[in-house]
Amino acid sequence: MHRWGEWILGVTTKQGATMPGLTLQQDGNTLTGHYSSETLVEAEVTGTVESSQVIISFFADPGVGQEVPFIYERTVDGDGACTGSVDLAGRLATGTFRATKS
Repeated sequence: MHRWGEWILGVTTKQGATMPGLTLQQDGNTLTGHYSSETLVEAEVTGTVESSQVIISFFADPGVGQEVPFIYERTVDGDGACTGSVDLAGRLATGTFRATKS
């Protein structure tokens, strides 16, 4: 399963739902790319791939006056989509997401 390319994330937290975009490039076990959300931020991302587990993270200011960590952990499903968890600002907000290739 290729993890690079353009993805749409359906993210749900207690604060609401959003659908950011994610563009990834893969070099071995390393991921780099760009995260874009109209409700939150734009940021450059880094990540790692280990078998079907993918972790992507970045720092951004979601409107609180300082940059905080965003961490997405996901497992690649058999249909090519991904599901996982999201941790914003060290568990200040948590939720789930489903990613599909666009």
